[in-house]
Parts: sequence; C-alpha cells; structure tokens
Amino acid sequence: MTIPSFEQILSLAPDDSAARAAKDLATTRKWSRLGFNEVATWGECQGSGADPYRTQIDIQQNAFKCTCPSRKFPCKHGLALFLLLAKERDAFTSTEAPEWVLTWFAQRHAREGKQKRSDQDDERATPPAPVAQAKRASKRQANVKAGLEDFDRWLQDLVRRGLASTQSENYVFWENQAKHLVDAQAPGIARLVRECAGTPASGNGWQERLMRQISQIYLLLEANSRLETLPGELQDDVRTAVGFTQSQEELLAEPGVADTWATVGQTIEYGERFRVQRTWLYGKRAERHAILLSFAAGTAQLDTNFLPGSEYDAELVFFPSAAPLRALLKIKTGQPSVMSEMPGFSSFEPALDYYSKVISKNPWSERVPMAINDVQPKISHDGTFIVRDSERCEAELGGSDLLAWQMIAVSGGRPVTAFGEWDGEIFHPISLFAEGGFQRLERRG
Repeated sequence: MTIPSFEQILSLAPDDSAARAAKDLATTRKWSRLGFNEVATWGECQGSGADPYRTQIDIQQNAFKCTCPSRKFPCKHGLALFLLLAKERDAFTSTEAPEWVLTWFAQRHAREGKQKRSDQDDERATPPAPVAQAKRASKRQANVKAGLEDFDRWLQDLVRRGLASTQSENYVFWENQAKHLVDAQAPGIARLVRECAGTPASGNGWQERLMRQISQIYLLLEANSRLETLPGELQDDVRTAVGFTQSQEELLAEPGVADTWATVGQTIEYGERFRVQRTWLYGKRAERHAILLSFAAGTAQLDTNFLPGSEYDAELVFFPSAAPLRALLKIKTGQPSVMSEMPGFSSFEPALDYYSKVISKNPWSERVPMAINDVQPKISHDGTFIVRDSERCEAELGGSDLLAWQMIAVSGGRPVTAFGEWDGEIFHPISLFAEGGFQRLERRG
C-alpha cells in the first residue's frame, strides 16, 4: 500500500482553511478506532456532538466519506485521517473493515456499476438524427461566421485609430466585444479579447504586448475564414481556439497512449465561482508531456487521480492537435510510485528550440511545458526574480514574489531542475526536483 506524502495529501484540500484545520486534527489523541487495510483506512474523531464523526477513505481512489456536517469535500476530518496515516502508520490497526466502511464501499461499487450500465445503454441508444446534427452545426457555424466578421471590422478600426487610444478606454470597452463574441458562440476568442483589457496599463513595453495579442487574434480570424484549406490537425486547433468543443465520450473511444506517467506539476486557478486544476504529466517512455484539466464549482472536489510527485501506469487519450498536449485519462492501473527523477533540457537553448517547434505547429499554444536541468533562481541587479541555467542564460520568473522566494529557499543556492510553463517571454515555475526529491511550489494565497 503506497500512501501519498504530506504535501500530496494537502493538495487535495478544497481551501487553505481546511488544510490548516486538518493539520491540527492530525494527532492520535483526537481519534479512536483507527484501522486500515490494502484499500481503505478509517477512524472516529470526536467533534462537538455526542457521537464521534466516522471518517473513511478509499486509498486507491483518494475518495472520502465523513459523517460531519461540513459541505467541504474532502472535509478536515478526511484530510486529517489521511495525514495521520502518512505520519503514524503504527497507530492504525490492520484489520477487517467495520460494517459502516463495508457499506460505503458496497454503495460506491453499486453506483459505479449503475453508471457503467447507463453508459452502455447510452451507447446502444439511437443516436441523434444526422440531419438534425448537421442543422445545428450549420447554424452555429453561421453564427460564428457573422460574429467574427463584425469583430474583424471592430479590430481593424482599433488598429487604424492606433493602440495609444486604448489607454483611455476602460474594461467595458473590451468586455462589450467579448460579450458579442460569446453571443456569437465564439467563447475562445472572447477570452483572448478579455486578456487584452489589462495590457495597456501593464507598464513599459505594453504596446508590443498588446500588438502581439491582437496579432494572434487576427491570425485566428484569418485561419478560421480559410479553415477548409488548412491541414486536418491544424483545423482542430483553430476550432478549439475559437471555442468549439469535442465530445469526450467520442474521444475516449479512440486508442490511447499507455505509459508510466509522472505527475511533474499541478496548479489550481481560482475564479469567482469555480476552480480550474491543471495537471502536467510526463510519459517516461514516450518522452512527451500531457495536461489534464479539471473543473470544480464551490467546494466540490477536483480530480484526484494524479497526485504531484507520483508516477502512474495509465493510458491517456490526446485531443486532436498539430501539437497535442491536452489529454483525458482512459485507464489507470496498479499502484502509484514515488517519482524518482524529472527529465529536463540541459539549458534554455534546446528548450526554446522545442518551444519554437510547438508554436510553429500550433500558433495558439499559450504556454508550453518544459523542465530545465541545473538552474539557479536568483535576484537580478534590478530586483527582478530570474532563473539562470548552466550556460548563464537567464529568464524572468513569472508568478508572485512568494513563489520565487520558495524556489530560492528550496534550492539553497544549488542547481535544481525546474518544471514550468514558458509563454514566449517569461518562465512560470510550477515545481522543482532537488536533491532527489520532488517539491511542489505552493501557489494558493
């Protein structure tokens, strides 16, 4: 039985307050009936009520169940029980699970079987009439075409007026166009337009940055207007960038890439009503990266199939692309193991060659994953945080100052392997591999 590390367990927390509370509860004096076997662990924690809370974890699936009234998932009790198992295994009795744990497992298996039968029934069901599908697709294509033609005229008017005019405009100026694009069923371009809003106020060099953003959008408009003349995989990239989606059910029916996938990085972005988890994997045999996206509203749990710093035998299916990166999990088998290494480029030069190849295939790849060996995080003479490779080439670090200080603290002035995303100008660090161990860089405030 492989138990995740403290850091990996805390990465499952829905927020920082749950993580802090779990640390306080992870002590044996607050728990009774602690037990475990190869697939589960359980225990009882005395709360404010008369009866203790019954907490249980499916270790293989990182699934939690607790009788406490918390609406967070996993709750502080589930996290605390997992932390306690990781640090004090001897406090747990290896025994047969009690009835309440067995009942939960039986219910989980029943739900999984019901879902599988439902999926099979859906597959046997009569698919929508091809004529109706074609009509819907044709209608959306017409909406997108009309919306993009209007936006094209707006964009050309903007360039004719000059980029300096945007400094007198507020966020509404860009948001109105983004809303029109959403109405035209082109949400991908709407997002790119919203990202332009803050650029005129971003300091020195804003003109070049805004022009690059506008040029990328214009290239997308031109590519979409000539979609049928493009190679098939590039057509997929254009449609994805515009905002068209692909059925995940259809994609999972395709053959996948089986490999030992190392979880080399994971980030969580917080929106007003939802969270987006980006999990970067590296296939050890295929020598390629993959990104898995998970979305959760409120305190719902994000995907826990891949914990940072672990390796898994799994099969992934990649979304069609000229430079495929995004993928879906198809099958995961066996038990995870601790990541033993993080392969990377010897310096920034070959890494940037790789970046240029990806961009040449898919110009709308916003950030490209890369790991660089033997780099040192430093503070430059002007106070900027940078990372320097073995050939003394330097790159500016993205993210908060706290993130950069974490890198400096972990490295201790020694060379490390840094994994992150390169956006064409800045290296955005996500994790480190130092002295034979994986270190996730904490981004949550």
